Amino acid sequence: DRIGGLEMSRDGLRLAYDGDAAIYLVGTDGSGLRRLSTDGVSCRCPRFARDGARIAYAANDRLCIADLDGGKPVLLTADDVRVDTFEWI
Repeated sequence: DRIGGLEMSRDGLRLAYDGDAAIYLVGTDGSGLRRLSTDGVSCRCPRFARDGARIAYAANDRLCIADLDGGKPVLLTADDVRVDTFEWI
C-alpha cells in the first residue's frame, strides 16, 4: 500500500493522506481512521482549509471539497478543467 500527500491540520490533531487512490482522515494518535472520498474516484493531494472544517483534494484531476463532519464530497471544477496542484487562499 502506498501513502502520499500527507497533510496535518493546523491544530495538529488530524492527518489527511492519499492511499490506494483514496483520501483518508485519521487522528494524530491513530484513532478515528475514515475514508473521505467516494469509491471509483482516483484521489490525491489533500489540503485542509484554514478553518479546519473542510478538506480539498484532486479527484480524477478535478478539484473536490468535503466537510470533515460528513456529507458527500462536491466537485468544484468542470470536466474540461484539469487540476494538477492547488492551495487554499
